[in-house]
Amino acid sequence: MNAMIKSLAVAATQTHYELRFTDLFNRGHGYAFPCDAQGHVDIDELTDRGRTNYLFARAVVGTELSAPIVSPVGRGSVSQFVVTFAPIGR
Repeated sequence: MNAMIKSLAVAATQTHYELRFTDLFNRGHGYAFPCDAQGHVDIDELTDRGRTNYLFARAVVGTELSAPIVSPVGRGSVSQFVVTFAPIGR
């Protein structure tokens, strides 16, 4: 395997994705959940709190949060996205 193909293969295996919901009113805040390249979140892999937050985020798209986007996140990188936890049943 030549070096370029090998480096691309390593980069592909190290790329993870997040499904990001951005807060419409507090810039830089929102929710981020691990997902695949198509934006599918494995809800069974989330913690109870993560699952609750994911369902909340989906429910308030357009009123409190933007439509989600899929963002690649390299292994070992630090996200500049601030995750906020909103109480359910406001």
